[in-house]
Amino acid sequence: MWILCTILALGHLSPPAAGDSITTWKGDDTGAYCAGASACDHDMNCSAEQMDDCVCKDGTLGKPGRDTTSTEYGSFKGYCNAGHIDGRAITTDERNRCLSCTRRVCDGHEGPTCKNTRCGKDVCAISQFGQSNTKVMDSCPTNHQKNVAKCCLWDDCHCVTGRNLDVSGHAMAELGCGGTCTQGVSWHDGTCSGKPASTNTTSNGCSNTNVDVKPPIGSDGIDHPCSDQADWGKCSEPWMKGYCCKSCANPPKPQSNTCTNTQSDTPPPSSPQYKCSDQAVWGKCSEPWMKGYCCKSCANPPKPQSNTCTNTQFDTPPPSSPQYKCSDQAVWGKCSEPWMKGYCCKSCANPPKPQSNTCTNTQSDTPPPSSPQYKCSDQAVWGKCSEPWMKGYCCKSCANPPKPQSNTCTNTQSDTPPPSSPQYKCSDQADWGKCSEPWMKGYCCKSCAKH
Repeated sequence: MWILCTILALGHLSPPAAGDSITTWKGDDTGAYCAGASACDHDMNCSAEQMDDCVCKDGTLGKPGRDTTSTEYGSFKGYCNAGHIDGRAITTDERNRCLSCTRRVCDGHEGPTCKNTRCGKDVCAISQFGQSNTKVMDSCPTNHQKNVAKCCLWDDCHCVTGRNLDVSGHAMAELGCGGTCTQGVSWHDGTCSGKPASTNTTSNGCSNTNVDVKPPIGSDGIDHPCSDQADWGKCSEPWMKGYCCKSCANPPKPQSNTCTNTQSDTPPPSSPQYKCSDQAVWGKCSEPWMKGYCCKSCANPPKPQSNTCTNTQFDTPPPSSPQYKCSDQAVWGKCSEPWMKGYCCKSCANPPKPQSNTCTNTQSDTPPPSSPQYKCSDQAVWGKCSEPWMKGYCCKSCANPPKPQSNTCTNTQSDTPPPSSPQYKCSDQADWGKCSEPWMKGYCCKSCAKH
């Protein structure tokens, strides 16, 4: 939730200036410092102020990022080396720039301590569309690891430079900006006077339906337009609340699957990596996100090749999953899938016999080739030992699976994401109803305690 707020001066917010903005920590991991912060967005609206005197665990105000030594998840270099932050992919050039950054940041994975947070202080936030009465319930340290990493990676320095107020999700909905307010912005100590410019919110959490702010980039790394999100029926998704307000209030009419120009074969923007001919073979033409796309292929879909291939000496993997071996697809029982028609002919004609889950050597713990990034101990905790793609793998862990941690965490101030999906925020996992999943046990304790 660490987004830049204004610098404290003698305990009061300094006057807003040109270029100020109000952003929201909605959907971000929080490290609330004030008692009672769990009521944010339930019983009260909250805000966070920037502080440049927050102390790191080593007692300093931080060191140049390039000089930090910790590389664990949650540390500055851990963020630089991650595949994504908040769903946005990190390129090699961006990563190198981040690792050589000289901005001041705390070392290690523990965030700084802000002892001067003005807990409970009333702050009125104002935009051109509305206003919101908030209480200070957190701080916005300029030396926080994630804030500085985003600044070094993408010049996204809301929490490091500039002037910005950070508010909770419901407060942002009252402000009516759909995620970021930049016009008519101001804030001051005390409560708001007068009637808010906008008080009614839609089911999508919006109070201003004239603004279209896109949600954070998803795990696919694609920045989808709001019109597409509305067309695909995504407006009711929890991660869309407060975003794409204009498009969701007036969703565009979907194009008919019966295209007027059947000579056009433009793939849908949600999956441009797949050919239209493949989408047609896989039976995707009737999907809502295919409306108006792949007109030529859907008008005359090619006949799928038989799974019984005429040449069983060739093993070409399907284009939808080229990273997996044909022998593995056969072992996993994928030969009958429509997207496998005409592919992996050799392996599907003579599928190798799967190894037994009861391994002969229970001292071996080799992860399956389909998911080498996950530890065998985690696969066992998550109940994956009986999956067909686990046969013959993770023998040691599956023979003696570790006992899963309880979902009722002893420390509800900790919000460590599960290793199976570190790219997603704990608050999102909680909103999506994932707290009861076995792979969430012992993780995202703070966010899950709120739900």
